[in-house]
Amino acid sequence: MRKVRFSPARISPFIQRFGDALNLNLHFHAIVLDGAYAAEPDGTVRFHRLRPPTNVEVEQTTRRIVRRLRRLLIERGLTPDAGAAVVDSLPEDQPLLAEIYAASVRSRIAMDERAGLGVLRIGDLVDPEEAAFVTSARCTIFDGVSLHANVSVPLRDRRRLEKLCRYIARPPVSTERLSKLSDGRLLYRLKRKWRDGTTHVVFQSLELVEKLAAFAARTSRVAAHRGPISCAESSPSTCSNAQNAAVR
Repeated sequence: MRKVRFSPARISPFIQRFGDALNLNLHFHAIVLDGAYAAEPDGTVRFHRLRPPTNVEVEQTTRRIVRRLRRLLIERGLTPDAGAAVVDSLPEDQPLLAEIYAASVRSRIAMDERAGLGVLRIGDLVDPEEAAFVTSARCTIFDGVSLHANVSVPLRDRRRLEKLCRYIARPPVSTERLSKLSDGRLLYRLKRKWRDGTTHVVFQSLELVEKLAAFAARTSRVAAHRGPISCAESSPSTCSNAQNAAVR
């Protein structure tokens, strides 16, 4: 066993507030190196590749995230037994925006003649119970939290890396997938078919405006954030400032 100095892992996080069907859906994407850089005794820096995570490790990580989220909510007094005004003052400050947010999270309509109804979907009919059993490798859902870790980019495949970066940093709406029907309604094509067979969602003009309004941030902070894509975007001191670790 020998000692090497590993640099901190580089993670590029992206925060997204929207889902594919223009619904409010806060989630995170992250580009993570599949290894770590280490300073060798001769002063050079070497990259040590790690094996892909197993399904068990992904599940364990998901459960750990759930435990930490629960602890954070308790520390901030945001548990279900807390008063609504304590948890969020938005319903009192901006009641219309609160209704739009709530409807968007549940994929429902908040205003106009279809208020309270679900967003109209178009696609093949699939048995929901059958669709629920569709799983994939390194993907886990536990207690409302899902973690997907089954995407990797081969070494030196810059085009695929760029495509991945563009995907996770994309804006909420793709005008190329938006079209107008003969009756004036707006048809929005999903990027991929859902497990229940849905391929499109349909909005009235006001309904679409409502969905876009839900993406407006409540503060002046940017809605999306990213860190450096790799150590190349960091200062040399950041990459070489290592912590002691033992490897076999």
